[in-house]
Amino acid sequence: MSKIGFHRHSLSLKLGAAIIGFVVVLFVSSVGLLYIRSRQLVKQEALERAEKALDKMVLRVSCYLSEQEAVEENLKWIADQDLPPDSLQNFTHHFLTLSKSIDEDKPYPNSYCLILEPNDTLPDISGEPCYVFQKTLQQTGRRIALICPERDILGSYKRLGYIIFTVLAIGLILLLIFFMRTITRFVSPLNQLVSQSQYIASGHFGEPMARTRRTDLIGQLQNSFSTMQESLAEQIGQLQQANERAEERNKELQRLNDLAQEARQEKIAFLQDVSHQIRTPLNIIQGFLNVVLKNNSDLTVREKAHIMAMMQKNAFSLRRMAYMLYDATWLEKGQKLEYHDLVSCNAVARKAIDTLHRFTPGKDDTVIFETALDDDVQMRTDDKHLSYIIHELLYNAKKFAPDGPVKLTVYETPATVNFAIEDEGPGIPQEEQQRIFNHFFKHTPFSEGLGLGLYLCRHYIRLMGGELSLDTTYEKGSRFIIRLPLA
Repeated sequence: MSKIGFHRHSLSLKLGAAIIGFVVVLFVSSVGLLYIRSRQLVKQEALERAEKALDKMVLRVSCYLSEQEAVEENLKWIADQDLPPDSLQNFTHHFLTLSKSIDEDKPYPNSYCLILEPNDTLPDISGEPCYVFQKTLQQTGRRIALICPERDILGSYKRLGYIIFTVLAIGLILLLIFFMRTITRFVSPLNQLVSQSQYIASGHFGEPMARTRRTDLIGQLQNSFSTMQESLAEQIGQLQQANERAEERNKELQRLNDLAQEARQEKIAFLQDVSHQIRTPLNIIQGFLNVVLKNNSDLTVREKAHIMAMMQKNAFSLRRMAYMLYDATWLEKGQKLEYHDLVSCNAVARKAIDTLHRFTPGKDDTVIFETALDDDVQMRTDDKHLSYIIHELLYNAKKFAPDGPVKLTVYETPATVNFAIEDEGPGIPQEEQQRIFNHFFKHTPFSEGLGLGLYLCRHYIRLMGGELSLDTTYEKGSRFIIRLPLA
C-alpha cells in the first residue's frame, strides 16, 4: 500500500472509529438503560401477578374454609343421625376440588403453594432463587405461602434480553455500514485533496482538481482548492515563461559578452598586427635611407634605382594601410557613398591597371585585360572608389600569384556591368570561403596585410548598389566578380 493510500485509510478509520465509538457508547447506554428499566417493569409486573394470584388463592381458600365449617357442623348433625356412605365421598371430593383449584391458580408453571401453621417456618428452598409471597387466613390464622422461582418470574425478561441483544448487534452492524459509507463519502474529497497536493508537490501543476456540486463545507473546500490550483498553475506558467525569457536574455547576454570578448581579442590582435605591419616597411625605408646617406657615392645607378623602387613599394604599403584604416573608420560611422560620376567602364579598368603599374613596377605586363564593351559604354559610379577596388583585387591577385598571369575581364549582362579578376594561384580553401569578406580575416596571423581589403571592397560595392562575390566554380585559382548596375 502506498503512503498516500495508507493516510487515506488511516483518516477514514480514525474518523470512523471516533464517530462509531461515540454512537456505539450512546446506543449501548440507551439500550442498557432501556434494558434495566424493562427488567424493573417486568419484575414489577411479575410480582403484581404473583400477588394477585396469592390474593385469589387466599380468597378461594377462605371460601372453602367457610364451606368446611358448614360441612363440619352438618357432619356432626349427620353423625348423630345415620352417616350415608356417599356423604364422606362428597366431603373428600370437596377437598380434592379445593386442591385442584389452588393448582389452577398458580401464576407460573413451577410455582407452588404451601399452607403453614402460625408457628411453622418455610422449608429450605436454597436450591434456586425464589420469591415467596405470604398471607394469613383470617379464619384459622394459618398462612398461605406462594413460592415462585426467579427463572419463572424473569423468564419473559430473559427472552426480551435475547431479542434486545440480537437487535443491538444488528443495529450496530447497520450503524457501522451506514457511518462507514457516510464517512467515506465525506472523506473522499479530502482524499482527493491529499492526492492532488502530493501530485502538486511532485511538480505537476497543469492538471487541476475536478470541481464538485456539493454546497457543504467540504464541497466548498474542494472547489476552493481547485480554484487555488488553477491560479497556482497560471502563476507557475507565468514564472516559467519569465524564466524562459530570462534564460534567453542570459544566453543573449552571454553571446554578446562572448562577442565583446572576441572583439576585444580581435582588437588587441589587430593593434599588434597594425604595429607590426607599419613597423616592417618603416624599418625597410629607414634602412635604405641610411644606406643612401652613408654610401651614396659608392652606389651604382642600378643599385640606386633598386633602392628607390623598394622604398617606393614600402611607402605604397604604408599609404595603402593608412587608407584602409581611414576607410574602415569612415564606414563604421555609417557614412554613405555618393556615386554621381559618369565614366567609361573600360577607362576605370585601365586606370586600375595603371595604378598597379605605378606602385608595383614591372608587374603590369602579366595583367591580361579583356573587354567585351566599347570604350563609349559608360556607367554612373564613384570613379575613385571603383578604380581603388579593382586595383585592390588586382594587387591581391599578384600577391598570391606573383609568377602567374592575372586577368581582368569586363563584360555586361542585361542588368549589370561585371568586372572579373582571376588568377592561377593556390586559390582559397573551401572552409575559408565564407569568411574572407569578414573584417580582420587573414589566412594566417603572419600573412601580409591587415585583413581589411576584401571587407572594404565588398562594403564599397554594396554602397554603390552592386555586389562583390567569389566565384566558387572557378578551379584554376581565384576569381572575384564585381557586379554593378548599368547607368
